[in-house]
Amino acid sequence: MTQSNLTYGRVVTATLEINNGGDTSRGYDIEARIDVSDGKVTTVHSGTVSDMECGERLAEFNTYNGIDTLNVTYSTPEGRATILAAVEDLIGVARKAEVDITAINQ
Repeated sequence: MTQSNLTYGRVVTATLEINNGGDTSRGYDIEARIDVSDGKVTTVHSGTVSDMECGERLAEFNTYNGIDTLNVTYSTPEGRATILAAVEDLIGVARKAEVDITAINQ
């Protein structure tokens, strides 16, 4: 069998990069990766929160046990409550999203 004999079906699981760059009222630059299975976000991981002006990393975050457990590691003692609120907002938006992973054919 060669690669040309294979037929590819729909993508069932994928990891995508997301960020909050489209939010003009954001207080921080936030980037993360989401795992998607059958159109639903199952995990948010490898997340970072950075200062918008200087780019300094302020926190890192990951979800566990699906998306229900959140771990945040802060790099600064200042502004933790607003950082956490921004992270939870991003995760909430991602969690509600229907992610269309289209089929590939080659």
